[in-house]
Amino acid sequence: MAYDLNAGTIRWKAPLGEDPVAANEGGRDTGILRGGERRSIVVTSTGLLFVNTKDSKIRAYDADNGKVLWSAALPAGTEGIPAMYEVRGRQYLVVPAASPQATGRQAYGSSNQISGRAYVAFALPR
Repeated sequence: MAYDLNAGTIRWKAPLGEDPVAANEGGRDTGILRGGERRSIVVTSTGLLFVNTKDSKIRAYDADNGKVLWSAALPAGTEGIPAMYEVRGRQYLVVPAASPQATGRQAYGSSNQISGRAYVAFALPR
């Protein structure tokens, strides 16, 4: 959700993530029911919002309108805070992926049944 603090209004709302059970039944833009609303966001000076979600994805949203501009799959669910850093003029986004993927009203399996645990790094375009 993006607020216009000058006007005291909501600029846009967008669900975070997509529930795989609902998607298999034709639902789109459902958001994640269990814990999907508790996310951390990395904001860039170019107007991108990077949000990691429990459906095992990272997405880039347009800060002006909330549209998803890019997404990538992760090897596991993600609950940690994404980080942005720079090396020799190139920006990188690092996302933790080490928790069960959320679906419906529960998570797939337990933390002992995660297929892959990783930090995943993405290089942003120059």
